[in-house]
Amino acid sequence: MSVFLEPLALTLLFELTGAYILGIRKLHRLFLVFLVNCITNPLLVMCSLGLMNIFEPDTGLIITYIVLEPIVIYCEYRMYLEKLETDMNPLVLSVILNLCSIIGGNLWRILL
Repeated sequence: MSVFLEPLALTLLFELTGAYILGIRKLHRLFLVFLVNCITNPLLVMCSLGLMNIFEPDTGLIITYIVLEPIVIYCEYRMYLEKLETDMNPLVLSVILNLCSIIGGNLWRILL
């Protein structure tokens, strides 16, 4: 269970912080970012773990970043496009928030 909870908690920390810094301050909009990540993050983690079991861990991680992350970015973009109601371009928002999560997660892993 913690194999899913830690990545989700870190993703929520980094992406909600990023959203707030980018000017998303209304609670219902931040809650949407929260919900979107509760949908996409566990699926991404599950697929990434599967890839790391099939391939070497580093290869699985590279495939995750090259193949799966763009899919997640697109899915989150579509959800933000439909529901977020903000002046910011939803695709740009999705890319920036996912970069926050990837960079933050990698730094977290390096520092621990």
